This record gives sequence, C-alpha cells and structure tokens, in this order.
Amino acid sequence: MMRRDASFLFVPAVRHMMEKAFRYPADAIIFDVEDSIKPSEKEAALDNLIAFLLQEPEHTQSVYVRLNAENLEREIETLKSADEHIDGIVI
Repeated sequence: MMRRDASFLFVPAVRHMMEKAFRYPADAIIFDVEDSIKPSEKEAALDNLIAFLLQEPEHTQSVYVRLNAENLEREIETLKSADEHIDGIVI
C-alpha cells in the first residue's frame, strides 16, 4: 500500500532549524527554500540543505523541498546531488 503523508512540518532551510526537524512527529518534513529564505541567501541555503541531507540524519519521515518556481530548473539541478534523500519537490 502506498504511504500517505498526513502531517507536514515546514522548516526553513536554516542549519539550526533543520537539525531539529526530525525530532517532531510529522509524517513529512518540507524544507523551505522559498518564502522563509531571503533571495540573497537562497543559494547558500540550498548548499546547506544538501550538506545536511547527505549526512543522512536518521528519520522515518518523508522529505520534500519547497522551491521558488522562478528559479526552479537551476534549483532542481543543484539538488540532484542529494536526490536519493528527497522524496519530492513542492512548488
């Protein structure tokens, strides 16, 4: 049977907040690189998110990344190095 996520936790892609994300009982964690991050900091936030995900923190939740549709192709290309740690993209 396909898993259905019922509860979602949106977390800004900021290191100290990402480190706490998997402590909560949400079914899915959505790391936000859109509204919660200043435009001038989005590239660094994506790099920090990738580094964080590649550490493979222990978790059972689904992982999604919320991106800005304006730079979608470039941001998806950047995320490819952590692709196996991401269940989907939220636009």
